[in-house]
Amino acid sequence: MAQYTVGHPQRLAEMAARAAAVPGLHLAGNAYEGIGIPDCIRMGRRAAEKIVAER
Repeated sequence: MAQYTVGHPQRLAEMAARAAAVPGLHLAGNAYEGIGIPDCIRMGRRAAEKIVAER
């Protein structure tokens, strides 16, 4: 099972802050908050909800 390296939460916070500065950019996938399929589905749904809310 893959594991994130030390400092991963801090890198996530930095990426989220930078992505928030770019309108319409949403990040989802196993590199961020979970490597399993259910994690990816959850992140994809969350990204889709944010996209719909922006419309």
